[in-house]
Amino acid sequence: MGNKARNMEIAITGYEVALTVYTRSAFGQEWAMTQNNLGTAYIDS
Repeated sequence: MGNKARNMEIAITGYEVALTVYTRSAFGQEWAMTQNNLGTAYIDS
């Protein structure tokens, strides 16, 4: 709901925060999935 641009900013921030926890060495699969989702969010914004 609401403004798409604002929602995408929130999603991007969320993915960036998640990447501080999901490091490549500790959580490789989750890190890769989050990187992919972050890229998709940038494309959609």
